[in-house]
Amino acid sequence: MFKKIIYILLYFILTLTSFANPCDNKILKVGWEDWPPYQYRDQNNQITGLDIELIQHLAKAANCKIKLIERPWKRQLA
Repeated sequence: MFKKIIYILLYFILTLTSFANPCDNKILKVGWEDWPPYQYRDQNNQITGLDIELIQHLAKAANCKIKLIERPWKRQLA
């Protein structure tokens, strides 16, 4: 009987948490530094590159918004 109660509780917990989106109403701050071809500004002064495109696709899949912040690498690590 105790196992059935545990299974039912686990089912409800997993069901309820599966609908939660960790990025609801949040903006993820992503630091970047000029490092072609991974991160750089193009002719239109737009931030682009392999890393930037990957981050944008992942954020879109997770339904998150990102804010790109340009800063030196050592400052990003801190």
